[in-house]
Amino acid sequence: MEQTKNRKKKMKKTGTALLLAAGWAGLCLAAPLEVSANSAQSDWEGTRANGAVVKEGECPLIVEQELLTFDIPEFPETHYQTREQFLAYSGNVSAEYTFYNPEDYSVTATLVFPFGKVPEYGFQYDTETLQPVYGADTEKYGVMVNGEEVEKRLRHTYAADDFETERDMAKLQDGYVEDAFYTPELPVIKYTYEAGGIDESRYDAASAGFRLSSGGGKTKVYMETSSGYNRVGNELELSSWVSNGTLLEVYMIGEQPEELPQWYICENGAMEERIDGEIILIDRSEMTFGEFVKMSYDPKLPVSETDWYNAVVYEMNLYERDFGFIDSFFDRLDVSDTLMRWYEYEITVGPGERITNKVTAPLYPAVHGEADPTYDYTYLLSPAQTWKEFQDLEIVIHTPFVLRECSLEGMEKNEAEENYTLKLDSLPGGELEFTLAESEEGRLLTRTENETGISWTAVVAAAAAILAAGGAAGYIVSRKGRK
Repeated sequence: MEQTKNRKKKMKKTGTALLLAAGWAGLCLAAPLEVSANSAQSDWEGTRANGAVVKEGECPLIVEQELLTFDIPEFPETHYQTREQFLAYSGNVSAEYTFYNPEDYSVTATLVFPFGKVPEYGFQYDTETLQPVYGADTEKYGVMVNGEEVEKRLRHTYAADDFETERDMAKLQDGYVEDAFYTPELPVIKYTYEAGGIDESRYDAASAGFRLSSGGGKTKVYMETSSGYNRVGNELELSSWVSNGTLLEVYMIGEQPEELPQWYICENGAMEERIDGEIILIDRSEMTFGEFVKMSYDPKLPVSETDWYNAVVYEMNLYERDFGFIDSFFDRLDVSDTLMRWYEYEITVGPGERITNKVTAPLYPAVHGEADPTYDYTYLLSPAQTWKEFQDLEIVIHTPFVLRECSLEGMEKNEAEENYTLKLDSLPGGELEFTLAESEEGRLLTRTENETGISWTAVVAAAAAILAAGGAAGYIVSRKGRK
Protein backbone atom coordinates (compact mmCIF):
# COMPACT_ATOMS: atom_id res chain seq x y z
CA MET A 1 0.00 0.00 0.00
CA GLU A 2 1.45 3.34 -1.01
CA GLN A 3 0.89 5.99 1.64
CA THR A 4 0.15 9.26 -0.12
CA LYS A 5 -1.11 11.38 2.72
CA ASN A 6 -0.85 11.41 6.50
CA ARG A 7 -4.15 10.81 8.25
CA LYS A 8 -5.10 13.47 10.72
CA LYS A 9 -7.94 15.31 12.39
CA LYS A 10 -9.09 18.79 11.46
CA MET A 11 -7.62 21.64 13.45
CA LYS A 12 -9.23 25.03 13.96
CA LYS A 13 -7.80 28.06 12.18
CA THR A 14 -6.68 29.82 15.34
CA GLY A 15 -4.79 26.83 16.66
CA THR A 16 -2.26 26.32 13.84
CA ALA A 17 1.29 27.49 14.49
CA LEU A 18 3.26 25.12 12.26
CA LEU A 19 5.75 26.56 9.76
CA LEU A 20 6.05 25.42 6.16
CA ALA A 21 9.40 24.62 4.66
CA ALA A 22 9.58 28.04 3.01
CA GLY A 23 8.70 29.65 6.31
CA TRP A 24 11.60 27.85 8.01
CA ALA A 25 14.00 29.07 5.36
CA GLY A 26 12.68 32.64 5.70
CA LEU A 27 13.00 32.46 9.47
CA CYS A 28 16.61 31.27 9.23
CA LEU A 29 17.40 34.22 7.01
CA ALA A 30 15.54 36.78 9.08
CA ALA A 31 16.23 35.91 12.70
CA PRO A 32 17.82 33.35 15.01
CA LEU A 33 15.42 30.55 15.90
CA GLU A 34 13.82 31.13 19.28
CA VAL A 35 12.68 28.40 21.63
CA SER A 36 10.06 29.30 24.21
CA ALA A 37 9.18 27.38 27.34
CA ASN A 38 5.49 27.97 26.76
CA SER A 39 3.37 27.07 23.76
CA ALA A 40 2.29 30.59 22.85
CA GLN A 41 2.60 31.55 19.20
CA SER A 42 5.68 33.71 18.57
CA ASP A 43 5.59 34.07 14.78
CA TRP A 44 2.90 35.70 12.65
CA GLU A 45 2.71 36.00 8.90
CA GLY A 46 2.47 39.43 7.37
CA THR A 47 1.80 40.48 3.78
CA ARG A 48 3.84 41.36 0.74
CA ALA A 49 3.18 44.21 -1.65
CA ASN A 50 4.55 45.35 -4.98
CA GLY A 51 4.11 48.24 -7.33
CA ALA A 52 1.55 49.01 -9.99
CA VAL A 53 1.49 46.72 -13.03
CA VAL A 54 -0.31 47.11 -16.37
CA LYS A 55 -3.18 44.64 -16.43
CA GLU A 56 -3.24 43.76 -20.13
CA GLY A 57 -0.92 44.04 -23.09
CA GLU A 58 2.14 46.19 -23.69
CA CYS A 59 2.04 49.78 -22.49
CA PRO A 60 4.16 52.59 -23.99
CA LEU A 61 4.19 54.62 -20.77
CA ILE A 62 7.58 55.31 -19.17
CA VAL A 63 8.08 55.45 -15.41
CA GLU A 64 10.38 58.43 -15.04
CA GLN A 65 10.41 58.29 -11.27
CA GLU A 66 8.93 56.35 -8.37
CA LEU A 67 8.87 57.60 -4.80
CA LEU A 68 8.29 54.60 -2.55
CA THR A 69 7.37 55.69 0.97
CA PHE A 70 6.87 53.52 4.03
CA ASP A 71 5.11 55.22 6.95
CA ILE A 72 5.68 53.07 10.02
CA PRO A 73 4.98 55.14 13.15
CA GLU A 74 3.95 52.05 15.10
CA PHE A 75 4.16 48.27 15.06
CA PRO A 76 0.98 46.22 14.77
CA GLU A 77 -0.42 44.25 17.68
CA THR A 78 -0.58 40.50 17.22
CA HIS A 79 -4.13 40.53 18.56
CA TYR A 80 -6.87 43.13 18.44
CA GLN A 81 -9.86 43.12 20.75
CA THR A 82 -12.08 45.28 18.54
CA ARG A 83 -12.50 46.26 14.92
CA GLU A 84 -11.85 49.88 15.85
CA GLN A 85 -8.48 49.03 17.40
CA PHE A 86 -7.43 47.15 14.29
CA LEU A 87 -8.48 50.00 11.99
CA ALA A 88 -6.55 52.47 14.15
CA TYR A 89 -3.29 50.81 13.10
CA SER A 90 -1.66 53.26 10.67
CA GLY A 91 1.26 51.48 9.00
CA ASN A 92 1.08 51.99 5.23
CA VAL A 93 3.06 52.09 2.02
CA SER A 94 2.60 54.51 -0.86
CA ALA A 95 4.04 54.38 -4.36
CA GLU A 96 4.03 57.66 -6.29
CA TYR A 97 4.84 57.36 -9.97
CA THR A 98 5.64 59.97 -12.58
CA PHE A 99 4.36 58.54 -15.86
CA TYR A 100 5.39 59.99 -19.22
CA ASN A 101 3.71 59.23 -22.53
CA PRO A 102 6.28 59.52 -25.38
CA GLU A 103 3.71 58.70 -28.07
CA ASP A 104 1.62 61.09 -30.21
CA TYR A 105 -1.66 59.60 -29.01
CA SER A 106 -3.43 59.31 -25.66
CA VAL A 107 -2.85 56.15 -23.64
CA THR A 108 -5.49 54.74 -21.29
CA ALA A 109 -4.20 51.91 -19.14
CA THR A 110 -5.76 49.69 -16.50
CA LEU A 111 -3.33 49.27 -13.63
CA VAL A 112 -3.41 46.85 -10.71
CA PHE A 113 -1.59 47.19 -7.41
CA PRO A 114 -1.40 43.94 -5.35
CA PHE A 115 -0.85 44.43 -1.63
CA GLY A 116 -1.13 41.00 -0.08
CA LYS A 117 -3.54 38.96 1.97
CA VAL A 118 -5.06 40.02 5.26
CA PRO A 119 -2.37 39.18 7.84
CA GLU A 120 -2.83 36.51 10.49
CA TYR A 121 -3.37 39.17 13.12
CA GLY A 122 -5.75 41.19 10.94
CA PHE A 123 -8.94 39.12 11.04
CA GLN A 124 -11.65 40.94 12.95
CA TYR A 125 -15.14 39.77 13.84
CA ASP A 126 -18.29 41.80 14.30
CA THR A 127 -19.15 41.61 18.00
CA GLU A 128 -22.87 41.28 17.31
CA THR A 129 -22.99 38.88 14.36
CA LEU A 130 -19.65 37.14 15.13
CA GLN A 131 -19.01 37.23 11.39
CA PRO A 132 -15.57 38.19 10.04
CA VAL A 133 -15.07 41.71 8.75
CA TYR A 134 -12.85 41.88 5.67
CA GLY A 135 -11.65 44.81 3.63
CA ALA A 136 -12.42 47.55 6.13
CA ASP A 137 -8.74 48.52 6.29
CA THR A 138 -8.63 49.16 2.55
CA GLU A 139 -11.23 51.91 2.85
CA LYS A 140 -8.72 54.14 4.64
CA TYR A 141 -6.50 54.43 1.57
CA GLY A 142 -6.88 55.05 -2.13
CA VAL A 143 -5.49 56.05 -5.53
CA MET A 144 -4.71 59.59 -6.67
CA VAL A 145 -3.83 61.10 -10.06
CA ASN A 146 -2.30 64.59 -10.11
CA GLY A 147 -3.36 65.08 -6.50
CA GLU A 148 -7.00 64.11 -6.96
CA GLU A 149 -8.57 60.84 -5.83
CA VAL A 150 -9.77 58.52 -8.59
CA GLU A 151 -12.05 55.52 -8.48
CA LYS A 152 -10.49 52.22 -7.51
CA ARG A 153 -11.91 48.73 -7.49
CA LEU A 154 -10.94 46.14 -4.87
CA ARG A 155 -10.13 42.83 -6.54
CA HIS A 156 -9.22 39.40 -5.15
CA THR A 157 -7.39 36.34 -6.45
CA TYR A 158 -6.28 33.07 -4.92
CA ALA A 159 -2.87 33.66 -3.34
CA ALA A 160 -0.04 31.17 -3.19
CA ASP A 161 2.81 31.54 -0.70
CA ASP A 162 4.82 33.53 -3.24
CA PHE A 163 4.04 36.05 -5.97
CA GLU A 164 4.77 35.53 -9.66
CA THR A 165 3.74 38.43 -11.85
CA GLU A 166 2.68 36.51 -14.96
CA ARG A 167 0.93 33.71 -13.06
CA ASP A 168 -0.93 35.92 -10.59
CA MET A 169 -1.90 38.53 -13.16
CA ALA A 170 -3.57 35.77 -15.19
CA LYS A 171 -5.90 35.09 -12.25
CA LEU A 172 -7.50 38.53 -12.63
CA GLN A 173 -10.48 37.77 -14.85
CA ASP A 174 -13.32 40.19 -15.58
CA GLY A 175 -15.86 37.32 -15.57
CA TYR A 176 -15.98 33.66 -14.70
CA VAL A 177 -12.71 31.96 -15.53
CA GLU A 178 -12.81 29.63 -18.52
CA ASP A 179 -11.92 26.19 -17.21
CA ALA A 180 -11.60 22.86 -19.03
CA PHE A 181 -13.97 21.22 -16.53
CA TYR A 182 -15.78 23.66 -14.25
CA THR A 183 -18.63 25.91 -15.39
CA PRO A 184 -21.28 27.68 -13.28
CA GLU A 185 -23.99 25.42 -14.77
CA LEU A 186 -22.17 22.13 -14.11
CA PRO A 187 -24.44 19.75 -12.11
CA VAL A 188 -23.49 18.82 -8.56
CA ILE A 189 -25.22 16.25 -6.36
CA LYS A 190 -24.68 16.19 -2.61
CA TYR A 191 -25.00 12.83 -0.86
CA THR A 192 -25.37 12.90 2.93
CA TYR A 193 -24.57 9.78 4.92
CA GLU A 194 -24.85 8.96 8.63
CA ALA A 195 -22.60 6.59 10.58
CA GLY A 196 -24.03 4.11 13.09
CA GLY A 197 -23.66 0.69 14.67
CA ILE A 198 -20.09 1.32 15.87
CA ASP A 199 -18.98 -0.19 19.19
CA GLU A 200 -17.49 3.03 20.54
CA SER A 201 -16.40 1.37 23.79
CA ARG A 202 -13.89 -0.60 21.74
CA TYR A 203 -13.22 1.72 18.81
CA ASP A 204 -12.86 5.40 19.75
CA ALA A 205 -10.89 6.24 16.59
CA ALA A 206 -12.99 4.52 13.97
CA SER A 207 -12.72 5.65 10.35
CA ALA A 208 -15.10 5.18 7.44
CA GLY A 209 -13.87 4.94 3.89
CA PHE A 210 -14.59 4.11 0.28
CA ARG A 211 -12.54 3.79 -2.89
CA LEU A 212 -12.42 5.61 -6.20
CA SER A 213 -11.25 3.64 -9.19
CA SER A 214 -12.12 5.85 -12.14
CA GLY A 215 -14.06 8.84 -13.26
CA GLY A 216 -13.01 9.14 -16.84
CA GLY A 217 -12.20 12.77 -16.18
CA LYS A 218 -15.94 13.51 -16.13
CA THR A 219 -16.54 13.40 -12.37
CA LYS A 220 -14.85 15.19 -9.48
CA VAL A 221 -15.37 14.21 -5.83
CA TYR A 222 -15.30 16.64 -2.93
CA MET A 223 -15.65 15.43 0.68
CA GLU A 224 -15.05 18.16 3.21
CA THR A 225 -14.71 15.82 6.18
CA SER A 226 -12.02 13.63 4.65
CA SER A 227 -9.17 13.02 7.07
CA GLY A 228 -6.83 11.39 4.59
CA TYR A 229 -6.35 9.29 1.49
CA ASN A 230 -4.21 6.36 0.31
CA ARG A 231 -3.29 5.09 -3.11
CA VAL A 232 -4.13 1.37 -3.01
CA GLY A 233 -3.08 -0.28 -6.25
CA ASN A 234 -5.24 1.20 -9.00
CA GLU A 235 -7.67 2.77 -6.54
CA LEU A 236 -7.72 5.79 -4.24
CA GLU A 237 -9.05 5.14 -0.74
CA LEU A 238 -10.73 8.11 0.96
CA SER A 239 -11.46 8.08 4.68
CA SER A 240 -12.95 10.16 7.48
CA TRP A 241 -13.01 9.88 11.26
CA VAL A 242 -16.47 8.79 12.43
CA SER A 243 -18.52 7.94 15.50
CA ASN A 244 -22.18 7.09 15.80
CA GLY A 245 -24.25 9.92 14.37
CA THR A 246 -21.43 11.47 12.33
CA LEU A 247 -22.69 12.99 9.07
CA LEU A 248 -20.59 12.57 5.93
CA GLU A 249 -21.21 14.83 2.95
CA VAL A 250 -19.93 13.74 -0.46
CA TYR A 251 -20.31 16.01 -3.50
CA MET A 252 -20.21 14.44 -6.97
CA ILE A 253 -19.40 17.17 -9.51
CA GLY A 254 -20.18 16.59 -13.19
CA GLU A 255 -21.46 13.27 -14.47
CA GLN A 256 -22.84 11.01 -11.76
CA PRO A 257 -21.17 7.60 -11.37
CA GLU A 258 -23.16 4.46 -12.10
CA GLU A 259 -22.56 3.19 -8.56
CA LEU A 260 -22.55 5.16 -5.34
CA PRO A 261 -19.63 4.81 -2.89
CA GLN A 262 -19.40 1.46 -1.12
CA TRP A 263 -18.56 2.42 2.44
CA TYR A 264 -16.82 0.34 5.09
CA ILE A 265 -15.61 1.10 8.63
CA CYS A 266 -12.19 0.34 10.12
CA GLU A 267 -10.90 0.38 13.67
CA ASN A 268 -8.63 3.41 13.14
CA GLY A 269 -7.14 5.73 10.55
CA ALA A 270 -4.73 3.12 9.25
CA MET A 271 -7.74 1.59 7.45
CA GLU A 272 -6.41 -1.97 7.86
CA GLU A 273 -8.81 -3.84 10.15
CA ARG A 274 -12.50 -3.57 9.29
CA ILE A 275 -15.14 -3.55 12.03
CA ASP A 276 -18.93 -3.74 12.27
CA GLY A 277 -20.97 -0.62 11.57
CA GLU A 278 -22.89 1.02 8.78
CA ILE A 279 -22.94 4.17 6.67
CA ILE A 280 -26.48 4.97 5.57
CA LEU A 281 -27.53 7.40 2.82
CA ILE A 282 -30.04 9.79 4.42
CA ASP A 283 -30.30 12.62 1.88
CA ARG A 284 -29.64 13.54 -1.76
CA SER A 285 -29.83 17.11 -3.10
CA GLU A 286 -28.99 18.76 -6.41
CA MET A 287 -27.37 22.08 -7.20
CA THR A 288 -25.24 23.77 -9.84
CA PHE A 289 -21.51 24.24 -9.50
CA GLY A 290 -22.10 27.99 -9.21
CA GLU A 291 -24.31 27.36 -6.16
CA PHE A 292 -21.83 24.84 -4.77
CA VAL A 293 -18.97 27.36 -4.96
CA LYS A 294 -20.95 29.93 -2.96
CA MET A 295 -21.64 27.71 0.07
CA SER A 296 -19.53 30.05 2.24
CA TYR A 297 -19.79 33.18 0.14
CA ASP A 298 -21.27 36.21 1.88
CA PRO A 299 -22.51 38.97 -0.46
CA LYS A 300 -21.64 41.49 2.27
CA LEU A 301 -17.96 40.69 1.84
CA PRO A 302 -15.98 43.16 -0.29
CA VAL A 303 -15.22 40.26 -2.63
CA SER A 304 -17.07 40.06 -5.94
CA GLU A 305 -18.95 36.88 -6.76
CA THR A 306 -16.79 36.25 -9.82
CA ASP A 307 -13.51 36.78 -7.93
CA TRP A 308 -14.71 34.31 -5.28
CA TYR A 309 -15.76 31.77 -7.92
CA ASN A 310 -12.43 32.06 -9.74
CA ALA A 311 -10.44 31.64 -6.51
CA VAL A 312 -12.34 28.46 -5.63
CA VAL A 313 -11.82 27.02 -9.13
CA TYR A 314 -8.11 27.77 -8.93
CA GLU A 315 -7.70 26.04 -5.60
CA MET A 316 -9.80 23.04 -6.59
CA ASN A 317 -7.57 22.52 -9.62
CA LEU A 318 -4.50 23.03 -7.47
CA TYR A 319 -5.47 20.32 -4.99
CA GLU A 320 -7.04 17.74 -7.27
CA ARG A 321 -5.65 14.27 -6.64
CA ASP A 322 -6.07 10.94 -8.44
CA PHE A 323 -9.42 10.00 -9.98
CA GLY A 324 -10.83 13.51 -9.58
CA PHE A 325 -10.64 13.64 -5.77
CA ILE A 326 -10.45 17.22 -4.45
CA ASP A 327 -8.45 17.31 -1.22
CA SER A 328 -10.54 19.29 1.26
CA PHE A 329 -8.22 21.97 2.59
CA PHE A 330 -11.02 24.47 3.11
CA ASP A 331 -14.26 24.28 5.10
CA ARG A 332 -17.35 24.63 2.90
CA LEU A 333 -15.14 26.20 0.22
CA ASP A 334 -14.31 29.20 2.40
CA VAL A 335 -11.28 30.70 0.65
CA SER A 336 -11.48 34.06 2.41
CA ASP A 337 -8.09 33.75 4.11
CA THR A 338 -6.29 32.77 0.90
CA LEU A 339 -7.17 35.88 -1.11
CA MET A 340 -4.62 38.31 -2.49
CA ARG A 341 -6.00 41.86 -2.49
CA TRP A 342 -5.51 44.25 -5.40
CA TYR A 343 -6.44 47.81 -6.26
CA GLU A 344 -7.56 48.13 -9.90
CA TYR A 345 -7.87 51.55 -11.54
CA GLU A 346 -7.43 53.44 -14.81
CA ILE A 347 -5.14 56.27 -15.86
CA THR A 348 -5.14 58.32 -19.07
CA VAL A 349 -2.01 60.11 -20.26
CA GLY A 350 -2.20 62.42 -23.25
CA PRO A 351 0.46 62.61 -25.99
CA GLY A 352 3.70 63.97 -24.54
CA GLU A 353 2.01 64.40 -21.15
CA ARG A 354 3.27 63.61 -17.65
CA ILE A 355 1.07 62.66 -14.70
CA THR A 356 1.70 61.67 -11.10
CA ASN A 357 -0.09 58.58 -9.77
CA LYS A 358 0.00 57.79 -6.05
CA VAL A 359 -1.30 54.52 -4.59
CA THR A 360 -1.50 53.96 -0.83
CA ALA A 361 -2.24 50.64 0.84
CA PRO A 362 -2.05 49.12 4.34
CA LEU A 363 1.27 47.58 5.34
CA TYR A 364 1.58 44.50 7.55
CA PRO A 365 4.93 43.00 8.57
CA ALA A 366 5.69 39.46 9.61
CA VAL A 367 6.32 39.38 13.37
CA HIS A 368 8.98 37.15 14.93
CA GLY A 369 9.77 36.51 18.57
CA GLU A 370 8.47 37.65 21.91
CA ALA A 371 11.26 38.98 24.15
CA ASP A 372 12.89 41.02 21.36
CA PRO A 373 10.34 40.99 18.52
CA THR A 374 11.42 41.87 15.00
CA TYR A 375 9.20 43.05 12.16
CA ASP A 376 9.93 42.01 8.58
CA TYR A 377 8.63 44.07 5.65
CA THR A 378 8.65 42.91 2.03
CA TYR A 379 8.04 44.95 -1.11
CA LEU A 380 8.58 43.19 -4.43
CA LEU A 381 10.37 45.41 -6.93
CA SER A 382 10.84 42.86 -9.72
CA PRO A 383 7.31 43.25 -11.22
CA ALA A 384 8.28 46.82 -12.16
CA GLN A 385 10.51 45.26 -14.84
CA THR A 386 7.33 44.80 -16.89
CA TRP A 387 7.23 48.55 -17.69
CA LYS A 388 8.66 49.64 -21.03
CA GLU A 389 11.19 51.80 -19.20
CA PHE A 390 11.78 52.46 -15.51
CA GLN A 391 14.18 55.20 -14.46
CA ASP A 392 14.71 56.71 -10.97
CA LEU A 393 13.64 55.07 -7.71
CA GLU A 394 13.68 56.77 -4.32
CA ILE A 395 12.87 54.80 -1.16
CA VAL A 396 11.96 56.51 2.12
CA ILE A 397 11.19 54.71 5.36
CA HIS A 398 9.61 57.05 7.91
CA THR A 399 9.90 55.40 11.30
CA PRO A 400 11.15 56.05 14.84
CA PHE A 401 12.38 52.45 15.00
CA VAL A 402 15.75 50.86 14.26
CA LEU A 403 16.54 49.43 10.84
CA ARG A 404 18.37 46.22 11.72
CA GLU A 405 18.66 44.76 8.24
CA CYS A 406 17.95 45.70 4.62
CA SER A 407 18.35 43.70 1.41
CA LEU A 408 19.44 46.81 -0.53
CA GLU A 409 22.77 48.44 0.22
CA GLY A 410 23.20 52.16 0.76
CA MET A 411 20.22 52.99 2.96
CA GLU A 412 21.08 56.20 4.84
CA LYS A 413 19.72 57.19 8.24
CA ASN A 414 18.46 60.72 8.95
CA GLU A 415 18.22 61.17 12.72
CA ALA A 416 16.52 64.57 12.58
CA GLU A 417 13.66 63.47 10.32
CA GLU A 418 13.42 59.92 11.69
CA ASN A 419 13.77 58.25 8.32
CA TYR A 420 15.97 56.10 6.13
CA THR A 421 16.49 56.96 2.46
CA LEU A 422 17.96 55.40 -0.64
CA LYS A 423 18.12 56.86 -4.17
CA LEU A 424 18.73 54.70 -7.25
CA ASP A 425 18.90 55.62 -10.94
CA SER A 426 17.45 52.27 -12.00
CA LEU A 427 15.65 49.26 -10.61
CA PRO A 428 17.82 47.09 -8.35
CA GLY A 429 18.34 43.43 -9.11
CA GLY A 430 16.57 42.10 -6.02
CA GLU A 431 13.53 42.77 -3.90
CA LEU A 432 13.20 45.18 -0.99
CA GLU A 433 13.17 43.40 2.36
CA PHE A 434 13.95 45.09 5.64
CA THR A 435 13.68 44.39 9.35
CA LEU A 436 12.74 46.89 12.04
CA ALA A 437 12.92 46.59 15.82
CA GLU A 438 12.50 48.87 18.81
CA SER A 439 16.19 48.94 19.68
CA GLU A 440 19.69 47.98 18.55
CA GLU A 441 19.78 45.18 21.12
CA GLY A 442 19.88 41.72 19.64
CA ARG A 443 21.01 43.21 16.34
CA LEU A 444 20.64 40.72 13.49
CA LEU A 445 23.60 39.54 11.48
CA THR A 446 23.88 39.91 7.73
CA ARG A 447 22.09 37.44 5.50
CA THR A 448 25.30 35.93 4.17
CA GLU A 449 27.65 35.63 7.10
CA ASN A 450 27.68 36.48 10.80
CA GLU A 451 30.52 37.94 12.83
CA THR A 452 31.98 34.52 13.64
CA GLY A 453 32.10 33.51 9.98
CA ILE A 454 29.17 31.10 10.06
CA SER A 455 27.47 31.08 6.69
CA TRP A 456 23.69 31.54 6.82
CA THR A 457 23.58 29.64 3.55
CA ALA A 458 24.88 26.62 5.42
CA VAL A 459 22.28 27.14 8.15
CA VAL A 460 19.50 27.22 5.58
CA ALA A 461 20.90 24.10 3.91
CA ALA A 462 20.92 22.31 7.27
CA ALA A 463 17.34 23.39 7.91
CA ALA A 464 16.39 22.09 4.49
CA ALA A 465 17.99 18.73 5.28
CA ILE A 466 16.05 18.49 8.53
CA LEU A 467 12.85 19.36 6.71
CA ALA A 468 13.60 16.75 4.04
CA ALA A 469 13.41 14.13 6.77
CA GLY A 470 10.39 15.39 8.67
CA GLY A 471 9.12 18.48 6.92
CA ALA A 472 6.73 16.73 4.54
CA ALA A 473 4.45 15.57 7.33
CA GLY A 474 4.61 19.00 8.91
CA TYR A 475 3.58 20.58 5.61
CA ILE A 476 0.54 18.35 5.24
CA VAL A 477 -0.67 18.91 8.79
CA SER A 478 -0.17 22.66 8.57
CA ARG A 479 -1.95 22.97 5.24
CA LYS A 480 -4.75 20.63 6.27
CA GLY A 481 -5.25 22.41 9.53
CA ARG A 482 -5.44 26.01 8.35
CA LYS A 483 -9.18 25.98 8.84
